[in-house]
Amino acid sequence: MIKSASFKKIVLYLHSKIINYLKTIIMKRISLLSLAFLATSIGFAQTAKTYAITSVTGNDYYWANIREIDLATGKVVKTVFESDKTQYESVDAVSKASINSSKALPSNGVDKPFGFGVAASAFDRKHNRLYFSPMHKAEIRYIDLDDANAKFHYNTTSLIQPSVTNGFLTEENHLTRMVLIGKVGYAITNDGNHIFQFTTGKKPVITDL
Repeated sequence: MIKSASFKKIVLYLHSKIINYLKTIIMKRISLLSLAFLATSIGFAQTAKTYAITSVTGNDYYWANIREIDLATGKVVKTVFESDKTQYESVDAVSKASINSSKALPSNGVDKPFGFGVAASAFDRKHNRLYFSPMHKAEIRYIDLDDANAKFHYNTTSLIQPSVTNGFLTEENHLTRMVLIGKVGYAITNDGNHIFQFTTGKKPVITDL
């Protein structure tokens, strides 16, 4: 039988381990949020514009239009991409092989650049790109805003395996927050259990932290 003194030591030891583990997890979340606020502050100081993915006309719950925003006034400058109107092409971000285009619009909404809508996006000021992840698909995608023609680049590796029942992600696994700091971006799932780091170079690397 374990003596009470020994048992107390074991309990205290386990308690300290659990507390340290929780502190580590919390600090990761706080650090990422701090970086997000820092990146936002730097963006405000160094550029007068940003981009937002907003709802389409007639559907407030489908976020699939890109609009340029004047940070000084908070007003929309122009619409860069309209989901149901703008001609586009989608290519593999690495091989540049064509995936699909508006000339052969997919009948399934999830195959369009923004899928069933977007909740996470981040502006890459260095490369003038808008990164995002479509809900129901854990992929990192971007549009090159310098390209006169709307061209979307897909990192086609699925970061989280979808449901075997319907092929879609469950809501807790949607990527709903994203930030870019220099050449490195971070995206977090809805439940906060996955933090993905991605690079923005010619050979992007995506890591589940």
